[in-house]
Amino acid sequence: MFHSVIFERGSAVVVPALLIFTCSVAAQGQKKSALTGTVADPQALSLPGVTLVLRDSSGTVVTTTVSDSAGAFTVTDLPADTYRITASLSGFTTYEQALDLGSDGVTATITLAIAGFTSDTITVLGRGADGGTLGGADLRTELPAATMVVNRQEIDRIKFVDPDEFLDRIPGESQVRNLRIPVGNKSYTVPLIDGLPLASPYSGATQDITDVNSFDIERIEIVKGPASALYPSNALGGTINVVTRVPPTVPEFRLWSEGGQFSRLRGGAHAAGTIGRLGYFLDGNTQRLDGRRQTYRNSRNQFSAKGIFTATPRTKVTFRGESLSRDEVFPGDLRQQEFDADSTQIGRTLGSDEIVNSLQLMTKLDQQVGTTGTLEMSFVRRGEDSDGVARFAGPNTTVLSDQTMKVMYGHDLGVTGSRLVFGIERFDGDTDFTGFDLDASRQRTGITSSSLGTVSITSLFGQYAMSPTDNLSVTVGMRAEYVNLAAVNRLDPGNVGTSFNQANPKAGLTYQLTENFQIWGGYSEGFLTPDIGDLYLDRFANPNLKPEEGRSLDLGIRGSVAETRARYDVSFYDTNIDNYLVAEELITASGRETLFLTNAGEVQVRGLESVLEVPVNQHLSLGFTHTYAHNVFNTFFNTRTGRDLSGNQLSRSPNHHYNMRAAIFPIDRTSLEFELDGYSGYYTNDDNTADRLGKFRRGERFNIRLTHDFGAVDLWFHALNLTDTLEDRVGYSRGQRTFRLIDGRTLYMGLGYLF
Repeated sequence: MFHSVIFERGSAVVVPALLIFTCSVAAQGQKKSALTGTVADPQALSLPGVTLVLRDSSGTVVTTTVSDSAGAFTVTDLPADTYRITASLSGFTTYEQALDLGSDGVTATITLAIAGFTSDTITVLGRGADGGTLGGADLRTELPAATMVVNRQEIDRIKFVDPDEFLDRIPGESQVRNLRIPVGNKSYTVPLIDGLPLASPYSGATQDITDVNSFDIERIEIVKGPASALYPSNALGGTINVVTRVPPTVPEFRLWSEGGQFSRLRGGAHAAGTIGRLGYFLDGNTQRLDGRRQTYRNSRNQFSAKGIFTATPRTKVTFRGESLSRDEVFPGDLRQQEFDADSTQIGRTLGSDEIVNSLQLMTKLDQQVGTTGTLEMSFVRRGEDSDGVARFAGPNTTVLSDQTMKVMYGHDLGVTGSRLVFGIERFDGDTDFTGFDLDASRQRTGITSSSLGTVSITSLFGQYAMSPTDNLSVTVGMRAEYVNLAAVNRLDPGNVGTSFNQANPKAGLTYQLTENFQIWGGYSEGFLTPDIGDLYLDRFANPNLKPEEGRSLDLGIRGSVAETRARYDVSFYDTNIDNYLVAEELITASGRETLFLTNAGEVQVRGLESVLEVPVNQHLSLGFTHTYAHNVFNTFFNTRTGRDLSGNQLSRSPNHHYNMRAAIFPIDRTSLEFELDGYSGYYTNDDNTADRLGKFRRGERFNIRLTHDFGAVDLWFHALNLTDTLEDRVGYSRGQRTFRLIDGRTLYMGLGYLF
């Protein structure tokens, strides 16, 4: 048998380095085998001193060896069994791989990759990174788009509560909700789990990935722009795809707990393993966070279960369920005077206070068809009930239910490395909303609105990739979406609705100029419809709104310097959005935040994203990411104020965002990371002259993360935001600045035990 995960030359990473080692397994006599191999980095430089541990199917350590001066190792006299080999070296991330030493006469060549904080595989071309979905491992370097991957080792090390804890180091992260485009009321970023939407494509945000149980996450793939035809067309900012884990062959059980400032308490337990042809994951966790502001609360209880059944070598069935209960109180933004007087107070602006219960069920069939085809059929059902006060919707009860069905077929055509992927996707969602009024004591008094909104999206897509030469890869695709919106207003009986449709082309190429240098470019289109509330149901609804239409041009270079093992990735993007929907934030006399929408004209979102990673040696690694963004209204006449704002910059759009990291590995199994994150100044309102104070600049944030792995026990200590920067982002309304705040300086520590 043959297994491989191959890493293309010149692919960009955000990690200290990669180790790649190749093993060969040859039968020796009656059910005895020898394992030989070499360990090297991506530049094929040998890595001596790598510790390799081999365990049998029961988890018992069979032997431990160390690679020699040439990076070579040998283990002999091995009975037929399924083994796991672990390779580790200070400064690099430990990696494990299953090895099947079967019957006599079997010879296998196995290529294993040991990665730092990212993986070079990505699934946006329709090939699963584990080699079992849609025809084998896909390489990031095949995709003409700016991509980054946060793998499991990085996720375990950061142990994030807020996704910004790792998104800060991703170029293109904006101040508000989306990649590249800093807008809070629209979904330019589509969060996915194993290629399927986590929620309605039109309500997604980067923060939604916190709804996925972190133990089940293998890696998080981030693709900027609407480059892939496989995913929704409104992803003008990009997609964030959570790829879940492959079950381990050796059973594992882990308990962990974490505590710190602001009554921070988190803990959980998980179990995973394989029984026969069934792999399983079980996880339960809980958290309680009380922030520095009065009444703040962020509590949740979460449980997930996942099974992967390998019916035959050609058929795999995956089923997954996840329940989440949230009890959250997030105070509203503080006005300038309130912030100056006491930044811990509740303030007059209405925040959110909600209890939310959700359940997601998913099943997926992966079927190999012949020797060159693969079929994937998926179904996801989601439900969510919320009761409380929402920041923009006020006091309400809301019941959400939706389902997604997707059928996708991929076929290797065998000509110039070409592959065709095509399919159909259907999304249906309902939103049952009841709004209430509040009296002076903020108690509900009566129903102010009651409606049922529905959205259905039918998508047809196809994507073709080919390599006419060894150095050139070409990708073309098309996605056509048919969107139907409808609503029933129970207080003013009558049905309303409309529909939109559009086909969006995608095309791009990559060219490997040298072994360590690659260029790429791509053009793609997308569109975003207004939602049913914007059109008919909200207080300032506008039935004349048009869908936004986007065109994106992306160009980039990526490569490495063999002598230093440094890696770089630089990408330029230019996205133009016609019929851009502008939301003016208003605060009513009662203190409620609300939105007024209009089609502004045209917006241009342009920028340069850069990544540099330098593994100095096995004890030190340096990382730097930078985003230059220039987001402007090409044309925008504000019908509410009568002002022409053409040429103004979008609010909350700093020109520069930088993140610098230094990771130190003083001893084996210990890492110490220093991180500095900062922004340049930005305008607080789309009318750049409204705020007399000019641009606002947020203070820098400095973080320290220390982790140590004792084997079965791991410890961590995090000191976040040591600069005690309180402002998350700043807006402008009713003649003064408004501040959305975070907790400031936060210290906590945790302990985990793996049985």
